[in-house]
Amino acid sequence: MPRCPLGSGARGTGMQDRDYVLAVDVGTGSGRAVIFDRRGEQISVGQREWLLEPIPRYPGSFNFDTDKSWRLLVECVKEAIDRARIDPNRIAGVTATSMREGMVLYDRDRKEIWACPNVDARASRETEEMVRAGLGERIFRIGGDWLSIISPARFRWIKRNMPYVYGKISFMNMLSDWALFKFCGRIVTEATNGSSSGIFDLKARNWSRELVEIADLPKDIYPPVYDSGAVVGSLTKEASSLTGLTEGIPVVTAGGDTQMAMVGTGAVNPGSFTIVAGTFWQSTAVTDRPVIDGKCRLRTVCHALPNQWMVEGSVFTTDSSCDGSGTGFAPRR
Repeated sequence: MPRCPLGSGARGTGMQDRDYVLAVDVGTGSGRAVIFDRRGEQISVGQREWLLEPIPRYPGSFNFDTDKSWRLLVECVKEAIDRARIDPNRIAGVTATSMREGMVLYDRDRKEIWACPNVDARASRETEEMVRAGLGERIFRIGGDWLSIISPARFRWIKRNMPYVYGKISFMNMLSDWALFKFCGRIVTEATNGSSSGIFDLKARNWSRELVEIADLPKDIYPPVYDSGAVVGSLTKEASSLTGLTEGIPVVTAGGDTQMAMVGTGAVNPGSFTIVAGTFWQSTAVTDRPVIDGKCRLRTVCHALPNQWMVEGSVFTTDSSCDGSGTGFAPRR
């Protein structure tokens, strides 16, 4: 399993009393902050439901309000600390997970200018155009994902419908990456969520220049890519003031919500099969190479461990028929 940089190795480095880790989850139906101890036991949770609001003039659209969502996540962090009844100075670091596929765009001043969640479907026309042009299959062969839920068609939609936004794009990343940005001020991406953009070369576990070219996407906006468990910055003074967390503690990558559920259930070896149930339902299998389904039925994205990937089939909005807890079920092997 991935080695956590906030684990026992922190002992003897001036962090002897920092026995907890805080993780935020940018979910489809809510935001959460969860505090764990060093054994991985859950200590407390702060949660706020949020409504992903459609934009009536754009059928199929759903907006991700970064300002509102950040305020709610701050409330979640404060609630989790209060419920844990611990000194926040004992929290050794912060990480973030999120729903996949959603993305955030920034201008040159690193101000958020556009964001969408995974359920945003406003780019259906653009998706159909790209499929007719033969781009859907070409993108799938490299990036392993369905054109209908990934970023290329959304960029085309923005260029057509919001050229004033398109012209300002200087950076992009995914929703868990955005949460890390709010904590440490650095714009980065992490491989598990980054690969759900549909702009990744799965073999390289990095952005694909070829996909940028063939899909006519913006150039030079893609940030550095890190694996799960990498320290990418330190908690800023501003984030500390808002949340009550200690300034300067490490900010660490986690990953996509499905991949994190798989790690939590022990699905970290090739051949492991897991069902993760929440707002969406994923049936997943771990592989040691990026297996691409020749019939484009199953998607492939990066797993949380280096040199591992996962193949999955998804059923959408199953939360209406389950408790939405995001539980991972891992059959015994």
